[in-house]
Amino acid sequence: MQRPRAFSQQALRRLEEVSNGRRVSTVKPSASKLLDLHGRSYLLPTLTLPKVNDKDVKDLQQFFQARATNRPTPVVLDLHQVSSNGSPHSQSIKRHELRNQILQLQEAGYVPVGIANASEDVKKVAAGLDLPYFIGTRLHLEQQKAGIAAVEEELTLEQNEVSITSNSATAFLEDDKSVSIQTAAETLPPMVVTHSVRSGQQIFAQNRSLMVLGNVSSGAEVMADEDVVVLGVLKGRALAGIGGNVHARIVCQSFDAELISIAHCFTTCDDLEQDKTGPLQLHKPTSISLQDDRLFFESSTAV
Repeated sequence: MQRPRAFSQQALRRLEEVSNGRRVSTVKPSASKLLDLHGRSYLLPTLTLPKVNDKDVKDLQQFFQARATNRPTPVVLDLHQVSSNGSPHSQSIKRHELRNQILQLQEAGYVPVGIANASEDVKKVAAGLDLPYFIGTRLHLEQQKAGIAAVEEELTLEQNEVSITSNSATAFLEDDKSVSIQTAAETLPPMVVTHSVRSGQQIFAQNRSLMVLGNVSSGAEVMADEDVVVLGVLKGRALAGIGGNVHARIVCQSFDAELISIAHCFTTCDDLEQDKTGPLQLHKPTSISLQDDRLFFESSTAV
């Protein structure tokens, strides 16, 4: 004789739900499904923090106030100028100094989200202020190499007690001239992209200009050490002169960009769209250049 099965209250409720045509899952979602972690790249403006003394604090405050933004702008702080470079005369920024400059930036509308190009002691100071370290770009690595070379030269001069003479100055000018000629000779022909740049794509023209024959969609990014020319609609982000070329330009057939950057100057274009009477006109052929350390927009008004 078969013994009757004993059902718990929970089992009886499940049987009732099934008999009524309803089936409710009691399996809880795992944490891995609730949190989806992706590795993505984002464009963040970089602000180089200058080395200042007590006399320059007021000037720095005026500088931040003059460049105040209406909405919070995330930035990465480049701290190579306030980091120790190994020289006996070089001192790193102190915790309270970095904290004060961060507060000034926040009052001006800039929100530091991390640091880059910093020495180990400055990394620890920034970590104490909840600022993570960002891996430097090619330009940052070049600046670090230049800083190391400058320190080695300084130490050599101190050890040998070499005085600067007119002959050494002349030799330095000749070397500098030859380096300039060599750098100019390394500039390559423009990179030509014959298709449109879709959202999520990134194109970089190293040591040359970039020409896009199609459109640059929203969420796309085009960059060049020299000029950036878009013969279609520019809706994404365009960065020219990213190696520090202040003479670089950005030209497009129809302007509707998200962000514009030339050398060390950048701007998001949300606020620019509100100015209907300025030199910038949306959906018009536009040229952007750097004048007096500011971005200058000029749109064609021809029909």
